[in-house]
Amino acid sequence: VLHAGVAVAALQLWRAAPAGEPGRGARRLALALAAGLVAKLLLETPWGGAVQAVPGWDIPVAPGAHLAGVLAGTLTAAWLLRRER
Repeated sequence: VLHAGVAVAALQLWRAAPAGEPGRGARRLALALAAGLVAKLLLETPWGGAVQAVPGWDIPVAPGAHLAGVLAGTLTAAWLLRRER
C-alpha cells in the first residue's frame, strides 16, 4: 500500500503542477519521487524471487508485492485522473 501511495503522489504532483516556471518545483519533486521509487524497485530485484532474505535484516523483503503495489497505484490513479476530465 505504501508503494502504491508513493506512485499516486508522484502522478498527482506531476498532473497538478502547471507546466511552466511556477510548477517546476512540484514537477521536479514528482520526477524525484518516481525515480526513487523505480530505483528502489530495481535494487530489490523483483525477478529474484517472491520473498528474499536480506543480510542484516530481521524480516524478508517481498519485492513482488512492492512492484504490484506500484503498478496498482499507478494504474488506479491514471484511471481516476482520466475520469476526472
